Amino acid sequence: MNDLSSAGAGELSPEQFMKLVGEATDEQIEQGLSENWDVAIEGIFDGMSDHFLPENAEGLEAVLEWRLTGKPDGENDRWQVVIKDKECKISRESSETPSVSMELTGVDFVKLAAQKLVGAALFTSGRLKIEGDMTLAARFQILFKVPETAA
Repeated sequence: MNDLSSAGAGELSPEQFMKLVGEATDEQIEQGLSENWDVAIEGIFDGMSDHFLPENAEGLEAVLEWRLTGKPDGENDRWQVVIKDKECKISRESSETPSVSMELTGVDFVKLAAQKLVGAALFTSGRLKIEGDMTLAARFQILFKVPETAA
């Protein structure tokens, strides 16, 4: 038994979250999201701001939109990562026009955030749908420092 249903991403350090997701099955992640969707997903996006690498965003002005499917209420979740002037602002349901949109399930997003899945593999398998600037989508991962997994 893991702690995904009792602790959201915001209550764990990034390292603890990555370790927990790495040890969980898809079913356990899905169960955790069914009980804690908002806390877990919000925790991941909050962490992005903390791990943003402004030096890798020189000259970049972009809006990256994440569309997450599989919410317990049957709706989709939409988050925007706005990068401008080497700053990163994250908002839910923002109205900016996206430079690139990426759509995947909540389970796959959690695993991608914890580096248990690779974006390119998700894309080629059809589990990650990308609309817009494909180069920007590929560049996304270098804009953030990825925490090391807790031992």
